[in-house]
Amino acid sequence: HSLETTRYVLTDPNKEKSSLKPVSVYSEIATLKWNKKEYVSYLKQKYNVDFDKEQAEDYALTIVYYKDNEDNLVISETRTSWNFVGAGLRLTVEVLGPEYSLNINTLQPELFTFFSRNVKIPQSEAFVEKQNAEQGLMPVIPDEAVTYGYQGEDRHMVESFLARRMPTENWYDGLFIVELMMHAYLSAELGKKVNFSPQQIEDFIPKVAKGEWRGTE
Repeated sequence: HSLETTRYVLTDPNKEKSSLKPVSVYSEIATLKWNKKEYVSYLKQKYNVDFDKEQAEDYALTIVYYKDNEDNLVISETRTSWNFVGAGLRLTVEVLGPEYSLNINTLQPELFTFFSRNVKIPQSEAFVEKQNAEQGLMPVIPDEAVTYGYQGEDRHMVESFLARRMPTENWYDGLFIVELMMHAYLSAELGKKVNFSPQQIEDFIPKVAKGEWRGTE
């Protein structure tokens, strides 16, 4: 999601997505939290999962270097962390351009509510997805389907199918993002930036997928 979101916001709205050509990819991955003994035990007890046996990354940084139609360098930087602890799910986007900027943070909505320590309510996700607390100052997402884009996505897909035209987001984009992800895993394993070349990842299987990844690598 992050890789495609950054490509979307960096693309000239008057041009096709293909106007951005990936040149190289750099990535780092790590396991910072969930391989610790107390969390391995928690996962085992709650979900019957032996995370220590087959670990996965809980932090990732990926930088994609693009060139546009005018040979300008365009850089996307994405970070994903399953270690973040806050009110709930946080999606942040920042765009920096020559004479403009854009910032999105889903944990800074127009609505907040506060409950003192004297108020005891059961655990829920009434305020925000992946909610972590029921007390204090809590952000409230009034309409998650709109905030997260589901409503717009669904409408676009239905209208595209009814009109028998190719949706703006399609399987070709899915393939492209998988190619970027495989380059990211390859970069992380090699510890260096790699040139974008789909041929080199045709048969590549990341250590994470093979169950060989150890978070301390």
